[in-house]
Amino acid sequence: MGVLNNKENAKINIPINVLYSEIKGGIYPIWEKRKTKKYWEYRKKWNDNAKNNIVERFPLNLDIEPTNICNLKCPMCPRTIAISNNVNCFNNLGMMSMDMFKRIIDEVSDKNGCNVYAIKLTHRGEPLINPDIVNMIKYAKEKGVVDIIMNTNGVLLTPEISEQIIDAGLDKMLFSFDAPSKELYEKIRIGAVYEDVLNNIKKFVEIRNKKQAYGTLVRAGMVLTKDTISEVENFKKLFSNIVDVISFNKEHKENIIISDEEIYNTIERSSQNIKDCLFADSQLWQRMTINWNGETEACCENYKEEYSLGNINDKSIEEIWNGDKFKAIRNAHYCGEWWKIPQCKKCTLHFTK
Repeated sequence: MGVLNNKENAKINIPINVLYSEIKGGIYPIWEKRKTKKYWEYRKKWNDNAKNNIVERFPLNLDIEPTNICNLKCPMCPRTIAISNNVNCFNNLGMMSMDMFKRIIDEVSDKNGCNVYAIKLTHRGEPLINPDIVNMIKYAKEKGVVDIIMNTNGVLLTPEISEQIIDAGLDKMLFSFDAPSKELYEKIRIGAVYEDVLNNIKKFVEIRNKKQAYGTLVRAGMVLTKDTISEVENFKKLFSNIVDVISFNKEHKENIIISDEEIYNTIERSSQNIKDCLFADSQLWQRMTINWNGETEACCENYKEEYSLGNINDKSIEEIWNGDKFKAIRNAHYCGEWWKIPQCKKCTLHFTK
């Protein structure tokens, strides 16, 4: 690992997980007690590495995209918006092969286990569409990945697949549900049926409990939009006796750039001087995204593939993570000059309170 040499120029205290909040219950206390020393080492580094400008040999977490295909058309989803605007990267739809997935896990593993603590199986598509998803979870767990996470809309989940996923060793199942009522849910989750998906979630938890597979934590999450912000308490009531964690994510949109000095914030509806927003994204020290086709991104919000760090078919993960492109992004953020990176300049995360 290494520490960048410009620490004395840092202007800010780097915030961690500014978009996210959660409520814990269910089996969480049991699940937490089962976690190993290596898991808690990982969670400490999740906070400390960004704060102290520490770059490990590999990312702490890899976001691996099983596919960029999705079976829903949620209006607030960057994927839906990008496709409606004819963004080129979605002209090519596909699924990561099992061979590529194995190559990723093999590179970051050695005789002592996996050097990446966590993988999250998601990005721009629905992971259950990839027929190798269970094998991916199983392979990563066998190689020693401490925390395997999957984000799903739950539409394609069946009792058979639920059992296979749990048996494969998934650590966290994250359901994106987004609304407590049928009317609002189906307005947001276009293509899904409220009762069917809710039953899929309940069945998953039922199977987990029957197996006493308390290493698999279940979360239901809602994105806070103008339509859902008033539904927080109803969402809590719906899921409080079903899942172990209830989470809320603030909506995150892309800015329209006015000039080098100002951007129009699409959430706050106000103009601000970007140089007054002292901010650094903690993800730059925590994680990296690998798309289904091998393209890598510094941030999971770069869904248009506008700023690729390189392709794993051409470079190793270690080379990309420690490469000049990634270093330049981290340096800019750590010096309070995130706005010098074109992709970061369009991000609204620095205005999120």
